[in-house]
Amino acid sequence: MELGLIILAGGKSSRMGRNKVWLNWQGQTFLENMIHKAKDYGFTDIIVVANDAAEQYKALSIKLTKDVYADCGPLGGIHAGLSFGSLPYYVVVSCDMPLLDFHFVEGLTACLDGINQAIVPLTKKHQQPLAAIYHRDCVPVIVQLLERGERKIDLLLQNVETKRVQMYDFSRSFFNVNTPEEMVIAKAKAINGKRRIPIVSIVAGMSGSGKTTFITKLLPLLKQMGLRTAVVKSDGHGFDLDQEGKDTWQFSQAGAEVVAIVSPQQYAIIAKTQEKKSLLEVAAKIDDVDLILIESRQHGVFPILEIFRGDIHNELITPREDLAGILTDRLNVDTRITVLPLDEPEKTALFIQELF
Repeated sequence: MELGLIILAGGKSSRMGRNKVWLNWQGQTFLENMIHKAKDYGFTDIIVVANDAAEQYKALSIKLTKDVYADCGPLGGIHAGLSFGSLPYYVVVSCDMPLLDFHFVEGLTACLDGINQAIVPLTKKHQQPLAAIYHRDCVPVIVQLLERGERKIDLLLQNVETKRVQMYDFSRSFFNVNTPEEMVIAKAKAINGKRRIPIVSIVAGMSGSGKTTFITKLLPLLKQMGLRTAVVKSDGHGFDLDQEGKDTWQFSQAGAEVVAIVSPQQYAIIAKTQEKKSLLEVAAKIDDVDLILIESRQHGVFPILEIFRGDIHNELITPREDLAGILTDRLNVDTRITVLPLDEPEKTALFIQELF
């Protein structure tokens, strides 16, 4: 059965402060990103519901419509798209999900039985009504709701034949962006999704800021969450893990470039280098963990959490485009980046889990 696609792009973007439709995502706008992925997946009937008159829409080769019921939120957008369309079923998505993988549709199509009027993915946390399939028979029900002043999509799902499908593997795909802070999280999810093991950096502008102390508080919390974590630490002065006179020390002194020692509980590899390796190069050698934390003063990689203490720091050292969050003891930090209290590492542990 042929499915059409409705992209909702008519929101006010009040929490973002600008129209999300035209935000940049990997060299494209949010809307361009969604349309290109949809066409690559195979959609040919693509309807965009938008309420502004931007010239950019004309170059996108899509059908364009706008809300019939103004200021009624996503439910009004679903109504506009289904009313405009001609196919029985449409996949409805919001344009503010830059990580969306359209293969989620395959998990819903088995429920296209002529009875279900709404087929909605269900993740561990929420149902996803803005990444779902709707039949055009929903239109009269939506009209009744909107005429009564009801705007909640949940009410639509309660009044039509609805099937919910567990799709836990697509939780990251359904992440939507409403604020500048969530935009940073989406970028972190995107880059960590391409890494063999996700990475989060914790940095500070000077020694004595408490990076190590904070990480030692963080590690048991991450372990309680089921995450096996590695730590890669930057050292600018040199270090020696070996002990003079031990066998491994003698091997190194005799000319071995790399020495490894293995015991029943652990192993260590000590390699000589002509120049300092990048932290990413070393992180790439780590296996059998779920997360790698990088501790560094200035050489963290995105996404970066920066420790910012009111009594010793004057300004942030991390470029804004690399900064995912600020760990601070200050009550008021003038920023649109996520701010996390230094004395509550539990909140940072939960936030880190959001970054991949």
